[in-house]
Amino acid sequence: MIDPLDLPKRLQDAGIEVISVDELTPESCRESFFTTDLGVSGVDYLVAETGTVVLHSAPEQPRSLSLLPPVHIAIAERKQLVPDLFDLFPSSNMEQSPTLPSCITFITGPSKTGDIELRLVTGVHGPGEIHVILIDR
Repeated sequence: MIDPLDLPKRLQDAGIEVISVDELTPESCRESFFTTDLGVSGVDYLVAETGTVVLHSAPEQPRSLSLLPPVHIAIAERKQLVPDLFDLFPSSNMEQSPTLPSCITFITGPSKTGDIELRLVTGVHGPGEIHVILIDR
């Protein structure tokens, strides 16, 4: 979905260092994701009711891309927007159900916990910020 936008070239032309997932090896990707300032990914779906970003893990879109950098930017098209979780998954009455990926990540904002000295802390696990860019094509 984001390939037609040619973001790596546009960002490099603006003087921004870019590391593409397809340039990384399994050994080097983790360190790159930990040290980068932000991760940019496409999405598989957006859930309007909860403001949730839904990502299916794949070699070209590893979970680490949206979970390790401190900022995540998700780029989606309007056609990927579904009203609620009921519309996200097929009905159990369907004769043929599509094969689901091995991992689906649901992102509804930064993580929050109240376990640390009974204070609410945001962004303990995963990015502290998530931004969604919705493209209408």
